[in-house]
Amino acid sequence: MSKTKSRNALFISAYAINLVSKFAITALGTISTLILVRYLSPNDFGIVAIGFLILGFFNVLSESGVKRYLILHSNPKKEDYDSAWTLQLMLRSSVIFILLLSSYFISLKLEKPDLAVVLIFLCINEFIVQFYNIGTVKLEKKIDYNKTNQIAVLAKVISAIVTIICAVTFQNYYALVIGTIINGAFSTCLSYILVDYRPSFNFKIKKEMFAFSYKMFIRNIISFTRSQLDLLLITKLFGDTGAGNFSVAKRFAIMPMGEVLQPAMGPIFSYLSQLKEKPTELEAKTYQSIFFIYMILTPFFVGLMAISESFTTVVLGEKWMSLSEYIGLLGFLMFPFAVQPIFLILYDAANKIFLSMIIDLVSIVLLVVGYITLDIVDIYTFVILRIGVGAITLTLSYLMICRILPIDIIKLLTATFLPCLLSSVIFVGLFAIPISNDNIYLQFGLEVMIGASFYVVTSGLLFWSIVQVSPASFSARLLPNKAHDLLLNFKLSRISKLFNSKKRASR
Repeated sequence: MSKTKSRNALFISAYAINLVSKFAITALGTISTLILVRYLSPNDFGIVAIGFLILGFFNVLSESGVKRYLILHSNPKKEDYDSAWTLQLMLRSSVIFILLLSSYFISLKLEKPDLAVVLIFLCINEFIVQFYNIGTVKLEKKIDYNKTNQIAVLAKVISAIVTIICAVTFQNYYALVIGTIINGAFSTCLSYILVDYRPSFNFKIKKEMFAFSYKMFIRNIISFTRSQLDLLLITKLFGDTGAGNFSVAKRFAIMPMGEVLQPAMGPIFSYLSQLKEKPTELEAKTYQSIFFIYMILTPFFVGLMAISESFTTVVLGEKWMSLSEYIGLLGFLMFPFAVQPIFLILYDAANKIFLSMIIDLVSIVLLVVGYITLDIVDIYTFVILRIGVGAITLTLSYLMICRILPIDIIKLLTATFLPCLLSSVIFVGLFAIPISNDNIYLQFGLEVMIGASFYVVTSGLLFWSIVQVSPASFSARLLPNKAHDLLLNFKLSRISKLFNSKKRASR
């Protein structure tokens, strides 16, 4: 029990640190971007964005999955870390070399001469970053993210300063790529300064690691194809403008997943990996993880659906109002995207990696079939198709995981639909207290406050009731232990006594 409590404390601490670091890095990025836009042109940002897009594809080809292998490994030795570091170096060096040779031809094909220079700079950065200290994985395996976040934040501060100085000096895309190299160089150097592990070359790579990397390579390609397919199809249907509208809407619709939930995914992976040999505890923590994900994401989705017009006006501006028709719907994609990493952990822990690829393959097939057979006349119709595919794959994910692994479908659905039920009160609250104000910003703020208040109060009352009536029930045990104990010991009589004492004092 003490080990479980210790892991829970480590998870909460890691999530909090990741969340703060994510916020700090995002804030630094936003501030630096606001300064950079005064010195750089849209073309500068565009050419670098294309470079990163191409680099992303090549990174998929070089991703060996060794970090995942080490975290899943019950007791990796130094030779395992060294061979993983060596394997990753060999793969990434090969891919970097291919990209470097291809950079000129890619720029000719896309008719963007400056792209070759951008790709060369990015290859230099990738060459540096590939030497990043594998010892940080040892810390992540222990659910310790302090030093990795220190590295990320410090590197971001230094690179942001250098990027701004270069922007003032060069006033072109050189600032962005030089800043990227500085970030990579400082991250790599700091990984050796702050982490005392020293990797060395080890070419004696185990067959198990090779086999795992091979499977991860195939899964990464399929996953990358699935993630980029909707943008490719909508570009073919509605051109760059349609792709831009869809990309912006999707980015903001699923932003809570990246900004709020993503910092938790690393600690969740490390936490669940430690339970690989404890199937009963792993199953229980899986339900808790799904519940945690839905408790965070569902209110964002329901809230965005309810106030999509005011959200679009306030956050994006009047010229983006056409997005309000479907921006809320796209929020649904957070659910299959967020649940998938949890299921992948279970598949990987059970050594059923190939089975984990089925969902992405089904998603690709359904999207292509829908694109060919349906009459897609506007972006809204395509969004309906995308949501339909997401709903089908989410359902299939649930059925597969319960069929293949020892997961109870009733418990899984309880962990899923309980947050959905609670989030529905946001709609009730906003309809019960209609808000109409000439000041759209004030209206938006009031809508957010009312929806959030209804959700928090209803959640608190419902779980307090569940814990009081049946503290050992499955629904009650979905809560973290500290939250469960706090609600169990909290009595309404205390509020009454406090209220009466204040009343007597006022007399």
